[in-house]
Amino acid sequence: GFYFNTLLPGSIGGDLVKAAVVARQFPGRRIQAVATVLLDRGFALWNLVLVVALMSIAMPPEHPTMARLGLMARVFCLLSVGLWWALGFLPLWRAERFAMRLKRWFPGVGLLVGELWLALYRYRQNPWTILAALALSAISQTAFIFSVVCVGWGMRLGESMPGAPSHFLLVPMAMMVNAIPFFPGGLGIGEWGYGALYGFMGGDEGAGVAVSLGHRVANWLLAGLTLLTITMVGATERPSGPTESA
Repeated sequence: GFYFNTLLPGSIGGDLVKAAVVARQFPGRRIQAVATVLLDRGFALWNLVLVVALMSIAMPPEHPTMARLGLMARVFCLLSVGLWWALGFLPLWRAERFAMRLKRWFPGVGLLVGELWLALYRYRQNPWTILAALALSAISQTAFIFSVVCVGWGMRLGESMPGAPSHFLLVPMAMMVNAIPFFPGGLGIGEWGYGALYGFMGGDEGAGVAVSLGHRVANWLLAGLTLLTITMVGATERPSGPTESA
């Protein structure tokens, strides 16, 4: 999934590949497996919005556009947390009835939409699992943000970049821009996003474009090495001779 995120439209296009692989591993529960992958991406994107909301409070941005985005993130997080809390009081029979309605309301994709709803309901009944997933996502995103800062420092763009703490606000926003489809791996739209956000935060737009491209190349190398490693491991574990034909 990480490898194909660098190639398919949007920076999350690899989720389609990941969903296909998971569905093959669970042939009897393919819809549920795909729903789990989609919800995983949804929780990760929600975590990005949460980072923007918290950082807009800790470091109120001066640029009006950034301030509005921070306000929107805070409102979204408050509403979603309220709905998540209310979902805990919904009985199972009502959740299943609503899933059946969703399947009728969305012809063709109703089964997947209904399973997404039921998967969300089941996750709500296991809050500690969700908290653990959000904590792991926060660690991953923190490392990702620091990697962007390190790319800029490695390119000696320090004076043209916003401060390192500012990246905790602008990088999650740039990641959401990078996920817009129609661009392979977010190429182009992601660079525009970083450039615009660097300008909003008092940095140089050209430095933002350079940092985005540098970080993209690093991701390409990492994704390629990961795919090569997986291919080599798969080749060594694949059975041969009569066992393979059997």
